[in-house]
Amino acid sequence: MNLAVYTACKHAVEGFSRALLNEVNGFGVKVSVLAPAAIRTEWAAKAGFPLDPKIRVLEPEDLALVVQYLIETPKHFSIWNVDLMAIEQTINPL
Repeated sequence: MNLAVYTACKHAVEGFSRALLNEVNGFGVKVSVLAPAAIRTEWAAKAGFPLDPKIRVLEPEDLALVVQYLIETPKHFSIWNVDLMAIEQTINPL
């Protein structure tokens, strides 16, 4: 499976987010990058990423909890980058 375009897009999102963070600095706007590993969704199966049902991966609700936490952090700080994966999951670094 060729992941070159996928990997390039993930790096583009991080670069764009860093630039945006610099542009909105001082305006009370927070910018965070949430980079989840595999998530058990219908999209994963349709996109050709079958997930072994015996391996625990992230569920959509897991991401919702992290997003809620990022939103509710105190106004005087932000969390720049969150890499999120299930404990039992392994990934190849991209």
